[in-house]
Amino acid sequence: FYRHFVRAFVAGFGGTLATEIIPRSFNSWLDKRKQGSRRNAVIAIKRMFHWAVGEGLLKENPIRGVKKPPSKSRDRILTDAERTQILNAIKDQQFRDFVIAMQQTGCRPMEVASVTAADVDLDAGIWELKHHKTAKKTGKPRIIYLTQIMIELTTKLMLKNPEGPLFRGPRGGKPLTRNGVR
Repeated sequence: FYRHFVRAFVAGFGGTLATEIIPRSFNSWLDKRKQGSRRNAVIAIKRMFHWAVGEGLLKENPIRGVKKPPSKSRDRILTDAERTQILNAIKDQQFRDFVIAMQQTGCRPMEVASVTAADVDLDAGIWELKHHKTAKKTGKPRIIYLTQIMIELTTKLMLKNPEGPLFRGPRGGKPLTRNGVR
């Protein structure tokens, strides 16, 4: 991530001393970049200078005051064909079930990974997550309403994994971790 921007920065500024770089010249360099990569360029180059300050190579970061542009939210929704293509590309059934659950419920990956049989109320057609990302703020469980597809998948997984997480990895049936999902 950083290498791409640092190389472009070095190519743009050549042998210029770090102490001679001013925010205006840095902003001119940024103006030549695409809008989406501008934010990432600011992050990478400020990090490089911050490292140099921390190592005692520079007294201060010459672009410290340069503001990074806000990130843009992504509102694009996958088409049915794209969802099908993604599912068809997944080789193991365990991870395919996991992705189906995310698509069907809208849950965060680690919410799906943490669901246990104790969280399931099939009669009500819900998962009730008592320990979730916003539970500390709200004090309320997160209720996930299940589609028919999810009721069937949850039932199948409850029979297979009555204790611990329902969704498991393909190697030895171990619970999914953040790295396993990634």
